[in-house]
Amino acid sequence: MNKLILVLIFIIVNLSMFAQDQTKNFSELFYLQDTLGNTIANNGGDVTIFQDARLEQLMYNYSKAFKRQPQKTWRVQIYFGTGRNGRASAQSIRNNFEVDHPGVPTYLIFEEPYFKVRVGDFDNKIDAERLKMQLIEDYSQLFIVEDTD
Repeated sequence: MNKLILVLIFIIVNLSMFAQDQTKNFSELFYLQDTLGNTIANNGGDVTIFQDARLEQLMYNYSKAFKRQPQKTWRVQIYFGTGRNGRASAQSIRNNFEVDHPGVPTYLIFEEPYFKVRVGDFDNKIDAERLKMQLIEDYSQLFIVEDTD
C-alpha cells in the first residue's frame, strides 16, 4: 500500500512539471501595444525611446553645474631655474620656505625646461601682493602669477 501511494505521488509530481505548453513561439503568444494603440508583434526587434528635448537639456545643465571647474588662484612665484641643478635648487628653496613660513601652501612645478616654486593660494591679486611684499627681502625673483587649481 505504501509503495502504491509513493508511485502515485511520483507520477503526479512528474505530470505537474510538464503542465506548460511549450509548442508555441514567444512572438506568437504576446503582443505589445504602442502609445497610439496599434498592436504590434514582439519579434525581438528594435526598441525606440522617444525622449522630451527638455529632459535632455535638463541632464546637460545638471552635469555642467556639478562638474568641478578649475578655480583660478593667485600665487607668488619665488623661484624658477633650469639646468642640471634646477630641480635640486627648486626643492631646496621650497623646503626652506616651508620651514620659514609654515601653513603657506607651496608648489613645485615643472614646465619644460623650467622648475618653478610657487607659494600661496589667494582669491584676489591684492592678497598675493601682500605676501610678495613680505617676501621681497628674502627672494629676488618674485612675481605674481595667476594659476589654476
